Amino acid sequence: MKRERYPANWEAIAFNIKDRAAWICEACSRICLKPGEDWLTFILRNGWTVGEAIAAAEHPRRYILTAAHPRHDPENPAAELKAWCISCHARNDISITAQRRKQHIERERHGQQQIEGLP
Repeated sequence: MKRERYPANWEAIAFNIKDRAAWICEACSRICLKPGEDWLTFILRNGWTVGEAIAAAEHPRRYILTAAHPRHDPENPAAELKAWCISCHARNDISITAQRRKQHIERERHGQQQIEGLP
């Protein structure tokens, strides 16, 4: 993340997006950790069995909620923002990167040069 691309109050904006979503991923409906929430409270809030809790504890980062720009436009003050878990956010980023790489290759194939600052 290039912090300089985001507004100065990004932390507050991101918190509000996640809070609005009730700390649930808007893509896959995964319940995510709230700030300062301990693992036991989180397990109880999820209603997990002991086995489910142990399995989840093996990959705790999967339960971190992020504020995502689905269209990758952090400079846009009116950007659409979503509350996505790290897994869903990463899937979207990979998809966007692949699309941009494909567009770049197509431009090169047709003899167009890469323009500075564009993917």
